[in-house]
Amino acid sequence: MSLSDFSSVLQLGVGFHAGTALLQPILEFASAPIVARAERLARVAELRVVRLQRTGNPHSGAEALLNDLNDLRGVLALDRVLFFQEYRIAAGANAIFALVLYGLLSWAAMKPDHNVGPLLAIFLIGLSAGPALASLSILWWRWRTNTSSIEKKLDIIQKAIGNS
Repeated sequence: MSLSDFSSVLQLGVGFHAGTALLQPILEFASAPIVARAERLARVAELRVVRLQRTGNPHSGAEALLNDLNDLRGVLALDRVLFFQEYRIAAGANAIFALVLYGLLSWAAMKPDHNVGPLLAIFLIGLSAGPALASLSILWWRWRTNTSSIEKKLDIIQKAIGNS
């Protein structure tokens, strides 16, 4: 095998890492479902509080649920900020890998007939996809881990709203 055989793999790696480094909407992809759910539950709770106040039958349980939801929305906003900070670190690492892969691609263009052994082949293939996939997987796992307690609390609140 020659180094020119790996130019397309290196091109793909450069694009993949550059793309993940520039993937700003990842925060929206990750957070949109839980944010929408919290907002929807807050609207329902607000309507319940207003309805109970109009009937002259204030219900402290509905107000407590609304307060809990507002607290969760604040925690969720903080989690989004922390997630974006973690994303910036991953984006910087992916940008560095994109530059390294670009350098390897340039080397492949200058020395296309350079002989590639099995270890270098595995290294080039792994470097082309591994770090970007790992960083995206870690980011997704961190988001799910950090928001799992919020999901559980939203489940409890949703059941409470449904029962009131």
